[in-house]
Amino acid sequence: MTGIVRRGLVGAALACLLLQTAHAAESCPETVVAAVAKSAGVLKKGNESQVVTAACKLWPYDGKTLLSAIVFSTNDEEVKQLVVAMLDARSGRIVGSYAREVGEDASVQFGEHSLSIDTAPYQLAKDVRAFGVRFRSAARGASCADGAWEDELTLFVRTADSLQPVLRGLPMSHWEAVKGCLGQSDGLVFDKAELSLGLAPTSSHGFADLTVTARITRESAADDAIGKPKIERTTLRYDGNTYQGGKNPPWWLSFFPLGD
Repeated sequence: MTGIVRRGLVGAALACLLLQTAHAAESCPETVVAAVAKSAGVLKKGNESQVVTAACKLWPYDGKTLLSAIVFSTNDEEVKQLVVAMLDARSGRIVGSYAREVGEDASVQFGEHSLSIDTAPYQLAKDVRAFGVRFRSAARGASCADGAWEDELTLFVRTADSLQPVLRGLPMSHWEAVKGCLGQSDGLVFDKAELSLGLAPTSSHGFADLTVTARITRESAADDAIGKPKIERTTLRYDGNTYQGGKNPPWWLSFFPLGD
């Protein structure tokens, strides 16, 4: 009886910790990190999992699911292990996960705050709701570039006990140099596109089409606006595996899956 009571108290304490942490927007408790690391077979050094960055958030869709995105180090300094997982917020049991290795380079680097969870209502079908993982690279990037991007959004849906990325690495902010190059102030003029997603009334292969709206401004290196902002739109359609932009996409529509 004592053992049962003790296990019950431990379970209740874990549930309380998970739910309290879930309401804190982007923090992950050690119990969740340990469960995700174990499920993914992440290598450990000593008794500690090597966490580079982590984000957790309660899914408002049902209030019972904890979403997590955690990056672990590996034995290769230039390779990280990304694990996205969906957990039962009371028991801590993993109900769906996705894992992949990500190579770091001059444009892809994980920092302490590189990941966040996006729980906007991405209702792709009647019984299918996606959630997002956003990535902001900590890399400095090129000192003189023709273009740049950040805030890559990947949408996941649950299929059985796994998570499937259906929108892979869409940067929600883009810059394109018109004169000069990004990173250099002399004579620089650039276009900046801020993207937003909406659900279209049409669908493809069972999932709602996505409307991407870009608010584009032209600016100088002194942050002075040149002319009036303009709005451009395009549609992404699901091909049965991922959302695609079609032929001849605009300059601000690019996909950069982590590590690719």
